[in-house]
Parts: sequence; C-alpha cells; structure tokens
Amino acid sequence: MAYLPAERALLDNPRSLRQFPYDYAKYLKDNFPEIWRAGGNIRGNDTFRWWTQYRQGKRTPQVEYWWKTTRPAWIARHFNDHRLPGVIAQIKWGAVGKLGVVGMKRVVEDAIRKRYD
Repeated sequence: MAYLPAERALLDNPRSLRQFPYDYAKYLKDNFPEIWRAGGNIRGNDTFRWWTQYRQGKRTPQVEYWWKTTRPAWIARHFNDHRLPGVIAQIKWGAVGKLGVVGMKRVVEDAIRKRYD
C-alpha cells in the first residue's frame, strides 16, 4: 500500500501521535451508548480496551503491538475522517484526526444535541 508523505511520517514516529482526551472518551462511552455505537464497531471496542490497558501501564505483547504497529497504521489511513462514524472510531482508537480535538468534540456534541434535544 502506498502512503502519502504525511501518512508515512505518522507511521515512522508513533510516539508523535497525539492521544484524544481519554476522560472525554470514557464519559462518552458510559453516558451516550447510542453515539458510541455510531462508529468503529468492527475493532473499535477492542481497541478502546487496549488503549485503556496501555494508559494503565499494561504492556502485554498484544497491547504493545497495537500501540506500536496497528494504531499508527490505522491512524494514517483514517486521519481525514470528519463525519460522526469516523470521528467516533478515531476516539475509540485514542486518535486525534484532522479536525483536532475541538473539531472532533464539536461533531460529537452536535450529534448528542440532535439526538437528545
């Protein structure tokens, strides 16, 4: 698979990948399950669990592989996602996409308002 230069840079340096605010992601998961289910359901729920374990300091081979290999490659492919399903998937992966944290929260909060107002 050919990568764009920006994608290649992300793959080459996974430590430079910003993490989405975990507390916001956990709050979203716990309090807005309909919104949480809007995206990233194929591997997103597993990856959120791995992200949680990584943040807790657990470094099993599976979590390490996910952090160093799987996550950066996924982020490179999905960095430009900007609709609710893609943004929710980015959140489950602990990723910050092209919209940035503020833009991602705006997409989520717009969806919450539409659903609950």
